[in-house]
Amino acid sequence: MIEYKSLDKEKIDFFQKDLIELFTNSFNSSFPNEKFEDEFIIQKVEQCISFYNKGEAFVTCAYDTNTNILCGLIYFYEKEERNSKIIHLNHIAVKKEYQKQGIATALINHMEKYAKENKISKISLDVTLENKSAVLLYKKLHFKEIRMHMEKDTII
Repeated sequence: MIEYKSLDKEKIDFFQKDLIELFTNSFNSSFPNEKFEDEFIIQKVEQCISFYNKGEAFVTCAYDTNTNILCGLIYFYEKEERNSKIIHLNHIAVKKEYQKQGIATALINHMEKYAKENKISKISLDVTLENKSAVLLYKKLHFKEIRMHMEKDTII
């Protein structure tokens, strides 16, 4: 059975390996042509935990109660944009063996519930076009493209 609740502060160290795996899989899905060093992933996990512990971010986790595995998470924060408060979805990840079971949708629903309870009318996120499954999920959940981020490689 999958249970959804805030990251358990008392068990952060216990779930460190799961957090690292979730972040690694997420970055690899988002940027399939790049290689991420362990140090980079650990820094991102520590940053997430730090913001969460300071009350600057919200982390809802999916726990498999049968195996005591942290199998997914959503990490978001509130910010001001054009004079209104919005939620920015910073990171969402589900372990590969738990994908296609509705866990990402349930995590997004938890974030949307938070938004409604706090009268926040907008949620923003960034997604890479290469992460086709994420793009499809967001479109299915009625996220729409508002802006386009563009880059150009330069010859050095």
